[in-house]
Amino acid sequence: MNSSKWIFIVVSGFILLGAYSCTKRSSLKEYPIAHIIANAKEMSLDKSNAQIEHIQLETTQESLVADIMDLVMTEEYIFILTSTPKILQFAQDGKFIREISMQGNGPGEYNYAYSLFVNQQNQSLYLNQMYGKILEFDFDGIFKEAHKETASMSKFIFDSENNLLESILPLMGNETTKLQVVKLDGDTLARFNNHVKFKYVQGASGLSYGHYKPLFHFEDKIIYHQISTDTVFTYDPQSSKLDPRYYFNNPGGPDVDDYTNFIKRAQELTLIYDVSEDSNYIYVTIITPGWKKNVYMIDKISGEYYLLNLVISNDPERTFLPKWQYKELLIDYVSKEETNPEIVTLRVTGI
Repeated sequence: MNSSKWIFIVVSGFILLGAYSCTKRSSLKEYPIAHIIANAKEMSLDKSNAQIEHIQLETTQESLVADIMDLVMTEEYIFILTSTPKILQFAQDGKFIREISMQGNGPGEYNYAYSLFVNQQNQSLYLNQMYGKILEFDFDGIFKEAHKETASMSKFIFDSENNLLESILPLMGNETTKLQVVKLDGDTLARFNNHVKFKYVQGASGLSYGHYKPLFHFEDKIIYHQISTDTVFTYDPQSSKLDPRYYFNNPGGPDVDDYTNFIKRAQELTLIYDVSEDSNYIYVTIITPGWKKNVYMIDKISGEYYLLNLVISNDPERTFLPKWQYKELLIDYVSKEETNPEIVTLRVTGI
C-alpha cells in the first residue's frame, strides 16, 4: 500500500465478549470451555511425542536476568527483555553475546522498555518504549534509528509487507482501536474497532497480564487474540482483513460491563488467557476461578481435548505454559536461584 494514502478499515457488527452475531458465529468452529475442561485427557511426557529442549542461559556478571518480561527468538538468537530493564542477546545455545543499548536519554537509549519484536528480513530488533519512540537495532546490537511513537502498552509484529500490526491494550476503557496496521513512520493503513469498553475506575484495568501475546505468525497469516476475549482472529496482510477464526463458548467469562470491576471479580471468572497454534494443535491457556492456569490442547483434526501436564522443573507444580512462540516452537522458562533462567522449548508432534 502507498504510505501517502491512508486506508482505514473499520470492523463492525460484532462484539468479542459474547455478543457476536449468532448468524456469523454459526459458521465458526466453536470450542465450549466447560466441555474442554470436563473432557480433556491428561497429556504428560510419557504419553506424547513431545520434544522438549532446555537451554540454560549463560550466567555472567554482565548477563544477569532478574526476570524475563519479553522474549524473541530468531534463527540464531534469543533476545530477552529483563525486569531491570535490560535487553540481552544470547545465542541459540544460551551463550551470552551482549547487552543491547542502555537506559538513558541519548540516541538509541531507552527509558521504559515494554516489549521486543524483530524483522527477520532486515535482521533488525525493535524495542517498544511505552510513551516513547520505537528504537531499531541490528542483530549486532548497533542502533539504527528511531521510529514512530507509541501511546500505550502496545505489542507489535511485522506482516509480510513490512507493516506493523499494533495491538493496543485496553487500559482506560475508552480506547477506540484494539488493533491497527501502521508504517514505521507512523502512517495508519488499517484500524479495527475495540469492543472492550468500560467505565474506568481505580483498579478497572486489570488487563495487563504478564507474558500475554496478542499476535503471532502462523503459516502465511497472523493470528490475533484480544486479551480475555473469546474469539480468535486471522489477519491476512494481502487483503488487510481481520476475520474470525474460531471462538470459545465461555459463559463463565466477563462481559463488557464487568471490566469496570474486573479486579474485584477476576477470581470468580473463567478467562481465555492466551492462545498458541501449530500445524496440529490449538493451545489455549485457561484461567479458572481462583486464578488457576491450565493449558489445554485441541486436536485440529479429531477435535480431541488434552490437558497439557508437562513438568519442566524440580517443582512438580511447575508445568509448561506457552508464553511465546517462534514458528512451531512454544517457549517457556524456568527461574533459578543461583543461575540465570533456563529457556524451555516445546514441539508436540503427536499423542
